[in-house]
Amino acid sequence: MDTLRGRLCLVVTAIAIAAAVLPQVAESQDISKALKRRIEKLDRVIEGFADKFNATGDMRKFEALVKRLDQRGGYIAEAEKRHGAKHPEVVALMASQAKMEKAYISECEAMLLKTLADAQPPVDVYRGGDRDEVAETVTTAWQAAHPDDEILDLRFPEATWTNKKVWEYDAGRDAFEFVDRSTLWVRVIVKYTDKLAIAYTAYATKDNVAKTLGASVYTKRGHVWDVLLVSSVAL
Repeated sequence: MDTLRGRLCLVVTAIAIAAAVLPQVAESQDISKALKRRIEKLDRVIEGFADKFNATGDMRKFEALVKRLDQRGGYIAEAEKRHGAKHPEVVALMASQAKMEKAYISECEAMLLKTLADAQPPVDVYRGGDRDEVAETVTTAWQAAHPDDEILDLRFPEATWTNKKVWEYDAGRDAFEFVDRSTLWVRVIVKYTDKLAIAYTAYATKDNVAKTLGASVYTKRGHVWDVLLVSSVAL
């Protein structure tokens, strides 16, 4: 009996040690060579779009640059999800992404100031009675998620909420649940340089069943963002 108890203790101890070690396995691994090659390939392509934009002032070239910067950021997010934000290579890649974005915006700044001289900020059409509450909710959530951002303004480009009512299967509960949610597109305008701002995408969200209001603000990657002049934003 004592022998069996001893074996059980050893098994439990081994499981506990394995559980403690497992979360660290990904962090101890190097980022895959394939992912690194994709990032390196993008780095070479990105430089070309910046040069083309500065030579022509064609905003389609700048949009292409932005899309590739976003794509690069998506690769880094993939590495972060797999290895954790504290992995040394992930930390270095995130720092290089921030540095690269700032460098290219600065490199293109003179042409952007010329090209965007007459550009207008996103339209602002929502006039719902909950507008102030929605604006406060989105602002608070954005500041919590992106504490270094200086928000200049919020714009609401849609006049109405988009509603979704559907029965969805919840795998965790092995059951269907009724979903009644509404979303409203919001543009969060953030100061980027003394003369340039970026209008990012965010979404106000309503759970019409739980009667709660929230915001989706982790949207800097893979969503629309536009560069505009600070002078065009009503402060």
